[in-house]
Amino acid sequence: MPFVNIRTSAQLDASGVKAVTDAAHNAIRDVLNKPDQYIAVDVTVSPNLQFGGTKAPAAMISVHSIGYGANAKANKEALLKALGTAMKAAGDVPGDRLFVSFEDVHKDFWGFNGQLFSTIFG
Repeated sequence: MPFVNIRTSAQLDASGVKAVTDAAHNAIRDVLNKPDQYIAVDVTVSPNLQFGGTKAPAAMISVHSIGYGANAKANKEALLKALGTAMKAAGDVPGDRLFVSFEDVHKDFWGFNGQLFSTIFG
């Protein structure tokens, strides 16, 4: 149910993509306490991504989840930090060239295995 969509101009090789993918997955699992089986992460290397008027390493990340926990603000800040750390380590993307957006998706608007999450979880 959580989906992390990462688009970056950083020149990530296969190991860099794996590092960022794994870091995002682990952050969602650990911070939001979401089961592994529902977490999806996509990393797209987009050399044409321009941020602040340049094509220097940058990233746009969107996180979609059904809820962010009882302490949503702190959890989003923890995710922001984890994603920023991963992008800096793997792609040398500084924090001032990284946007992260969060969307709280209602469980009536997300389906899995032929059912809405509102049906699965009530």
